Amino acid sequence: MDEKNLKANIFFSLSPEQKRSFQSYIPTKVYTTEKYVAILVAISQFVMILLFLFGNKLSAASPRSLGYFSLYIFLFIMTCIALVLYPYTVKKKELKQFFWLRRGYTVVLCIWVLGVSYMELVGGKGLSVYCYLIPTTAAVLLMTPVESAVIFGGCWLILVIMAICFSPNHSN
Repeated sequence: MDEKNLKANIFFSLSPEQKRSFQSYIPTKVYTTEKYVAILVAISQFVMILLFLFGNKLSAASPRSLGYFSLYIFLFIMTCIALVLYPYTVKKKELKQFFWLRRGYTVVLCIWVLGVSYMELVGGKGLSVYCYLIPTTAAVLLMTPVESAVIFGGCWLILVIMAICFSPNHSN
């Protein structure tokens, strides 16, 4: 047995059948968790859209109001698309497409959080939306360390640039 196989067997002593079982279990488990998260996101965005439309919060004269409303519609549509594509990729065992789809949806969530954070920064408020949603997103969506570093690190970098450039309150 060569050195590479020896190291692999010391840390991961799964039989080929166990490996196949594990490889099919993880996407199914991730899919189930993320499906319920996406349903919750879609419902919350739909409620926010209704509140804006019927609660007199939407004002064509207010760019921030239109910005928030646009972000709610954006996330609602993207979540509905993900909810249609997720089951398709899992049922067809298109695992590469499934993992690319979930990375894309994670980026969409980060864009939404950055959009809302921008609206908060311009309004002179803090970064509380970013501070509680990005860690929650990172905790719920199971990603590899490299995926997390690229997606959430990139999101943080964009936030820092936004805070420097657009925040009237530079203590953020």
